[in-house]
Amino acid sequence: MKQLKDFFRDRNAAGYVSAAAGDGRALDEKIIAKVFFDAIQEELGGLAGEGVKETFLKNGTLWIKVSHSTVGSELWLRREAIIKKINHIFKRNVVEEIRIASG
Repeated sequence: MKQLKDFFRDRNAAGYVSAAAGDGRALDEKIIAKVFFDAIQEELGGLAGEGVKETFLKNGTLWIKVSHSTVGSELWLRREAIIKKINHIFKRNVVEEIRIASG
């Protein structure tokens, strides 16, 4: 199976990363969500995808809405590792902080 970082590198020209002002690249919300889900799958295993309702990135903060407080707690405990994995895949600081909302 193809690694996500290989997929991302191959798809740069296809629109997952588009030209924008500032640092020259803007990331698609879908690819950020995919990288996030891959990172939490690696950190949390099967618990990961079940409790996460939605994610979005705004000003360097990854907002995560979870359905269970247990999932939110686990994500909060492992947030630094998740941030490092996401930023490592993108080879730049895309996510600076994680915020979690339960509901």
